[in-house]
Amino acid sequence: MIFSQSVSKFQSFRNLHHFIKPCTIIACADHGVVSEAVSAYPKATTYQMLKNYVLDRGAAANVFSSFTGSALLAVDVGVDNEEVDSIDGVLHRKIASGTRNFTLGPAMTIEQASASINIGIDIVQTLARDGFNCFLPGEMGIGNTTSTAAITSLLLDLPPEVVTGRGSNISEERLAHKIEIIKKSLAANAGLGIYNPELEKSNKDKAFEALSKFGGFEIGTLTGIILGAWRSQSLVILDGFNNAAAALLAYFIEPACIESIIPSHISRENGHKFILDFLGLSPTLNLNLALGEAIGSSILLNILNNFSESPDEPSFNWDGFDDISYDDDHDDLDDDDINDPYDDYDEDELDDDEEDDDLEFDSYDHLFDDDEFDIELNIFNDNSSDMRYNDDFTGPQFYVDFCKLDDSNISVTDRTFNFYMNTMPSLDSRAMSRAQAYIDSLTKPVSSLGVLEEIVVQIAGISSEPQPSFSLKSSLICFTDLSSPALDLKIACDDRETVDQNNPFFDIFKCSKNFDVPLVLAAVSADKDSSTAFDFGRMTAEDLSFKVPIIALTIKSVPNSDDIDFRTELDNLLLNLDGSLKFNADDFLRHIPKNRRNLVSAVIGAVVAAAHNSSLVIVDSGPTDLIAKYIELLCPAISPYILHADKLFYHTKFESPDELEAHCALFAIDIVRAALFAIANMKTFKETGVSSSEY
Repeated sequence: MIFSQSVSKFQSFRNLHHFIKPCTIIACADHGVVSEAVSAYPKATTYQMLKNYVLDRGAAANVFSSFTGSALLAVDVGVDNEEVDSIDGVLHRKIASGTRNFTLGPAMTIEQASASINIGIDIVQTLARDGFNCFLPGEMGIGNTTSTAAITSLLLDLPPEVVTGRGSNISEERLAHKIEIIKKSLAANAGLGIYNPELEKSNKDKAFEALSKFGGFEIGTLTGIILGAWRSQSLVILDGFNNAAAALLAYFIEPACIESIIPSHISRENGHKFILDFLGLSPTLNLNLALGEAIGSSILLNILNNFSESPDEPSFNWDGFDDISYDDDHDDLDDDDINDPYDDYDEDELDDDEEDDDLEFDSYDHLFDDDEFDIELNIFNDNSSDMRYNDDFTGPQFYVDFCKLDDSNISVTDRTFNFYMNTMPSLDSRAMSRAQAYIDSLTKPVSSLGVLEEIVVQIAGISSEPQPSFSLKSSLICFTDLSSPALDLKIACDDRETVDQNNPFFDIFKCSKNFDVPLVLAAVSADKDSSTAFDFGRMTAEDLSFKVPIIALTIKSVPNSDDIDFRTELDNLLLNLDGSLKFNADDFLRHIPKNRRNLVSAVIGAVVAAAHNSSLVIVDSGPTDLIAKYIELLCPAISPYILHADKLFYHTKFESPDELEAHCALFAIDIVRAALFAIANMKTFKETGVSSSEY
């Protein structure tokens, strides 16, 4: 994920315009090829979904545009239903009542192709005069992934079987049929060039030919939206496969339009990646989406808006943020009270083979009796309601807190560790089934929301709430060996002073504030044994988990003596060249240098305690992600409680190890919020009268 490219383009655009005013545009049209049974849904669904956008307002496009604060415009450019003309709230620009069946010849005339593009250009230029400057194209047209696959195959000279996907979640048998239909269509249109076959065609000619032969009116409109945005110096955030095909057509017509495009995600459609690679565009998100209603683009816009900096943004104003803290016993601390780990050891003493009091992580088959332990246990998941998951909150929740590993933490035994590991509560399968059944009843193809659906079902299982609130509290714990600057940041926040931008936690602080996620800075020193560090992490997360159902974890550490950052250091130590885990789960800790071991032990304690108390545990990319993988190997029962932020993004490796330190976990929290918001606000097939799958 070359996220910095998207940030740079977005930031430059924001600096130019000083504000972002987005509009989601859903272009709707029918396709004649749908008569070849290439989709799981009937043609009537196009009209029904158009009504859903403007009357019932219960589609994915509605809720995601609302989530990101975008206006929504639904446009009829070719819906095959005469009643659409009487619907208020629709922009009526109908070219014809759907395209022709392109297995028999061109889908449209060259004049119609040109008209569809001009409609998109005109819409954007009109909206731009009203101040809109960021456009999120979407489309609705049953059969349009067949159209897009044919366009992609023709323009990129790729076999249909390589670029064709399941679209509306069709079966293997229907997918094979869909591929054959595209092959048949390519053959049927091979000799029907709209330009003189004796002359070499320009890229612009090729684009118009591909659109006229295999396109839909909505695909042409999306192409015009992209070209219109470029002409008006506006921004376009691409969504899925159909958006990408429109971008390909626009690029063939005017290559410079690529300057106005930011890709959002990689969809599950096979041809999507080929187009983005051809255009040199690197997506950010990897959510396995299969619905072209500006979902991925809405989520990315929200992330970019929160992550980027407004050119007119004043210094952070604490007004409106409550004095909230779960731990205020730092008041009597000053810099001398905080142990910097590098003052406490000699590099010559860092012998990995030296015996110490590290956790052994032995595996036990039996469960221990609660009376053997002097720790407070709180197992929420007993199939009863967990108020943390259905108690809505209002207002900002951001604050900064600080805690440190000191003599008040106890040294726990491996029996304590194994008690936690062997009593991990199981997910509520009934709540998960009910959640999935409800999600499947919403007005979208089955499983088309991909990872977003999986997140909601996961939270339902953790919370025993089939429909958990979309307003769930969250918090980020940052474990660190930089104790003095962490305390400095906390003191500045307590005194409501401007935070020093040179503070190593400034970026984490600012991003947490922008995403409205409370930040807990947990300082770990190297002069304690690893079992005490484990207990520190355990208690930090456990105290928080009594009130917060979503806990994200990250690490901020200084480079080692060879100037290698912690992420690279751990990768080199704990991973094989193929990326697999190098060691057994029960002894990986002994392979970590002693000065790093307490950081790792604290994260282990936090993961174990938060999961044990039925919180969703979001682990950041980098060291935290790797540590969590070893914990899951040791205790598979903990996996259902963990969400790996790294998996939500297109690449597992960023441009540099520190490019998004801690930020991925915050982005993941925003994605969780989007998923919960969408499922809570979308409407069902029954509520809207939209036809469900025929097949």
